[in-house]
Amino acid sequence: MVSSGTNAAINFIIARRVDSSEFGAFAIAYTIFAMVVGLSRAAGTAPLGISYATSRRRHSAQAVRATAGTALVLGAAVGVVLVLVGAALHGTVGLNLVAMGVVMPALLVQDAWRYASFAQGRPLLAVGNDLVWAAGLAVGVGLLAAGSATGGGAVALVLVWGAAAALAALVGVAQHHAWPDPKRALAWFTGHRETTGFMTAEFISLQGAQQTSTLIIGAVGSHLARRRPARVADPAGPHDEPGRRVDELRHPRVLSA
Repeated sequence: MVSSGTNAAINFIIARRVDSSEFGAFAIAYTIFAMVVGLSRAAGTAPLGISYATSRRRHSAQAVRATAGTALVLGAAVGVVLVLVGAALHGTVGLNLVAMGVVMPALLVQDAWRYASFAQGRPLLAVGNDLVWAAGLAVGVGLLAAGSATGGGAVALVLVWGAAAALAALVGVAQHHAWPDPKRALAWFTGHRETTGFMTAEFISLQGAQQTSTLIIGAVGSHLARRRPARVADPAGPHDEPGRRVDELRHPRVLSA
């Protein structure tokens, strides 16, 4: 619940501090995050809660390291792609994609730690980790507000959000007494293919398709919105040019000339 509140908070904060165009660019980046974190849960953390909930502590700790390592690998891979695509796109959308790419590993690892806590039957650890994330976000937003009249744009706020997640991820290392093990990511995914394969396919076919359609609608809508102002800025169009000329002739300065 705290995690959902933190994610909702960053949307509300950005919506209040930027214009609709910049918020639309952030929404595209956030939708990609929502897709990737769901994929990370299906491919990485799901086996932990299904297969290791009753395991002995030693085996559970190894599984937790592999889970966090899988999240780290996925976050780094997606992050690199987002940075490259964002750098190629330029503009507001590109900058938001770059920012999301930079913070994606931290966001996924923090999510993996909290799911590991639930799988081990220690929900208070997950709540504590989420509270660290929320507190870090609050401090970062406050510092931005103090240093800028506008409180920072979407890119700055995304970076603050990700930095707070990185802080919570480090706290997760201390909570679980383990570091993510990215070398075991492939073995973790393939070794639990009966779970990861099914849940990944289900996520892609259902949630992935829904989020992708949202991205397509947003992209098409943004394109039409950019074209529409030039078309409706002058409803009368060129056909009203004679009327303008008459108005100009009526102006005192024109008549006096």
